Amino acid sequence: MVAFFRTLPARLLHVVVRLRRAALVGIAPAIAICVGCNRPQETQRTERVDDVIAANVRAGQLLCDQFAHVKLQVTDSPNRLAHAVLALGPATEVLDHGEANSAHSVLLSVGAVESTPAGPMFRWSRSGGRYQQHPAQFVAYLLSAGVALGTSSESTAIDELLRSEQRVSHVQMDVAWLVVALCLTGRFSEFSNQYGETLTFDSIVTRLLEESAQPLLLQACAGGHNIRAMAVVKSCADAPLSSRNRARLERSWSRAVSRFLNSVCDDGQVDLVAYLASTNAPTESMDVYVHVVGHIVEAIPADDPLVVKDRRYHIAVKWVIDLAAARDLPQLCSAEADGSVDDRRYAAMAHLVHGVSTYVQTAISRSQPDPQSR
Repeated sequence: MVAFFRTLPARLLHVVVRLRRAALVGIAPAIAICVGCNRPQETQRTERVDDVIAANVRAGQLLCDQFAHVKLQVTDSPNRLAHAVLALGPATEVLDHGEANSAHSVLLSVGAVESTPAGPMFRWSRSGGRYQQHPAQFVAYLLSAGVALGTSSESTAIDELLRSEQRVSHVQMDVAWLVVALCLTGRFSEFSNQYGETLTFDSIVTRLLEESAQPLLLQACAGGHNIRAMAVVKSCADAPLSSRNRARLERSWSRAVSRFLNSVCDDGQVDLVAYLASTNAPTESMDVYVHVVGHIVEAIPADDPLVVKDRRYHIAVKWVIDLAAARDLPQLCSAEADGSVDDRRYAAMAHLVHGVSTYVQTAISRSQPDPQSR
């Protein structure tokens, strides 16, 4: 996704950049994107964390409902449908010539997974030979959305995609989605790739940690994929990690979370210049904020000890929810005038909605009384 950032304006202006979409007029006049931090009123500054979380739950549920109204068609790209499954669940409705079908069933039945000389690959579009570079990303989306491995067709497709990813994997490539897929499937056995190398789960995590140490603008989706992979490994008790890598993982995780928290302004806006540690950070587009912060909200669990009571995390979630909710999502994510669909915008919103949905579920769960305490 580095190219995505480089194609967006990168001039740093020390002025407020107005939200230009007509849908914003009269809806959210107080929301602004600026280089620097907005300063809230004193009453806002002293708002309790629990109150912010409660407000986020209400606003987050509305955002998810709004995103669910974006209509999906069987003719949409597999990329779009895969992101819909991730954000809204496997039962998400897709119109198939006027009949309703589930998104994940459509994905597995319309040739999204196709045999190639390199093995089964996931098609990113319905035309041309463009394939997802990491077959495990599709696997991770399905499993993250709760798709069970109960039917033979789904199990076979996931097995084939994982084998394809393992076949092309090597220690110099982006391994975030392979790490996530292996954790979600519990498949930690060593394997051999097409280059004659034998890889272990621990060696793959070593590569993940090395990749995570690179400048964020050089990482896929500004590091969002790697942060999510670290979170999944941390939550996987059965992951066979060496003591050295487990300690490195904890340090890398702490740095990633602290870097994000330290970039949150008093009003919740994320200072992308500070977060990305680059004066070339693109800060003039709402799409960039939704894309970067959405991936972070998705990656960092709301119940992680480093953020669960940290007000900065929760006001950042509030800020990006408000930013996204002020947009006309069905119009934004629908077909353009030429009939094409901007899948990048849909994908960015899908990652944010997936993160917000998980945030809401976690907050509601934490608010319930512990049955054992009764």
